[in-house]
Amino acid sequence: MNLGDLGKEFDCKADAIRDYVRVRSDVGGEYVRAVGRLAGESSTVNQRLPRYSGSRILEGGFIKPFSHNLKTRGEAHAWLDCVMDGVVVGAVDGSQIYPDKGYDVPIGVVQTAGIYNRHTGAGDFGERTRVELITPAQFERARVYAYSSEFVDAHRFRAECEEIKQLLCEHDEIFVLLDGSLILSHISALNRNIREVYLGAIKDLFQTSEKTENPVIAYTDATRPGDITKMLYHLYALKKTRLQDIPLIQTYLSNWGDRTSAFLCDRDDRRATGDGFGNKSILDRYGEFRDAIAFFYINLGSGIGRAEYPVWAHEKGMTETIADILRAESIIRGGYPDLLIHAHRRALIRTQEHRLFYAMLENFCHANDLPFSKSRKQVHKQMPVWMNYHTRF
Repeated sequence: MNLGDLGKEFDCKADAIRDYVRVRSDVGGEYVRAVGRLAGESSTVNQRLPRYSGSRILEGGFIKPFSHNLKTRGEAHAWLDCVMDGVVVGAVDGSQIYPDKGYDVPIGVVQTAGIYNRHTGAGDFGERTRVELITPAQFERARVYAYSSEFVDAHRFRAECEEIKQLLCEHDEIFVLLDGSLILSHISALNRNIREVYLGAIKDLFQTSEKTENPVIAYTDATRPGDITKMLYHLYALKKTRLQDIPLIQTYLSNWGDRTSAFLCDRDDRRATGDGFGNKSILDRYGEFRDAIAFFYINLGSGIGRAEYPVWAHEKGMTETIADILRAESIIRGGYPDLLIHAHRRALIRTQEHRLFYAMLENFCHANDLPFSKSRKQVHKQMPVWMNYHTRF
């Protein structure tokens, strides 16, 4: 990098950067003050909101403080044991191996892990992992690039949903955690056939959750949506902004365990795609589940996280139970639901397992008299460093 020219660029464009930060700060102040006004609002204000308003109020009051003053780790664990006693909680995560262009056979791998804890004593914990190959024929049927990582990602999500559905059906009462979001805004930019994998999986998941009356709870602390920000814009006629929710509300969620009230998600992520997807939000493509996702933000210590779950669970009075499960799970390891961390570790495909997969693929092709070749680059990548050095001469 030419650091001299880079320094000159910073000097030349300093005013533009400062102006951006100043305007963003001024507008942000207006929105932060508007957040404070939400405490006095109720669901009646929803009548003033248009379609695609970002969110709608399900609970009044805005901030729901955590009512227990846990001063020591012992008190925190005592509260955890009381809250989780007999509550069945599951978690699902996945990982993948993308097809490698260094090999002429495009095959991907998806691995999922499903875990549950009954919190009833010894022997109340269970886990399993499943592995699935994504074959060349599947890439061809979907008419996608034969080495598409996006297609593999879609099948990972589908496999995670299948594992969640199985947990929902296996237990009479269970809360299942998913690392991620139930609102799949990112898929609107994808190939139509890849989108359909996601949409089919999410709608099947909602159907199973509703049928079994067991909620799925998506959680992440790395999300940056602007659903509440969009609602504030409509409610209080504020200036348009691309500010996100968390910077606006974190001042109001300063204490561990505090959460916002629950909202209905009505995200405005419309974009013209040119392939018939049209000027619709991703939630418009959820069919009967278009207005079926509730959410709240919560302080679990490492930052502000977001929980998404079915609206029917809120209507049945489960919102605070869901918040307590997230609080209790985050006490175990600190800052993030422990069961999700455990599911991630069980699902993770490690580097040595990547190498083992490609060795198995090569052996399979040889055993079945199938053509198999790999690029010269791939051959060199697999050689020891000393051998690569000597083969140059």
